Amino acid sequence: KIELQLGILKGDYTRNTDVSEEVTRMIMASKRELMQIPSSVAPQVVGLSVSEAEKIIREAIIDALRNLHEGEMDGG
Repeated sequence: KIELQLGILKGDYTRNTDVSEEVTRMIMASKRELMQIPSSVAPQVVGLSVSEAEKIIREAIIDALRNLHEGEMDGG
């Protein structure tokens, strides 16, 4: 118990509510980023072959995942 209390005082632990809030924020940011893909990519793929459209869609997904990975989850 003393070790746990010492760890808490040293900041080695995070409150469950803080973790839950951060995970929720990350999920919402991911949803926002991914939900933008169809409207931004659809005009680019109209009339293209399946393989060309697939390449553009894949690149859009990779860009979205890169943005999320780089911490741009809040839109900027």
